[in-house]
Amino acid sequence: MEHATSADGTRIAFDRHGDGDPVVIVGGAMSTAAAGTPLAEALPESELLIVPESQNHGLDPVGTAREVLMRLTARE
Repeated sequence: MEHATSADGTRIAFDRHGDGDPVVIVGGAMSTAAAGTPLAEALPESELLIVPESQNHGLDPVGTAREVLMRLTARE
């Protein structure tokens, strides 16, 4: 898993598959990046597939307060 930093300084985890024109696979509100892996593996290697982890899900560090989680999820 790789990481990028958003404009507001939030660290975002993501998986990268293949090489070529970028395609971003975004899962549902409560899914993790792992949910996008089967689709990424089914698409051609000639595409650069980016599967981001939603904040406070999967391998992303979990916040300390439920209110923070809900606010960040709503913002996404």
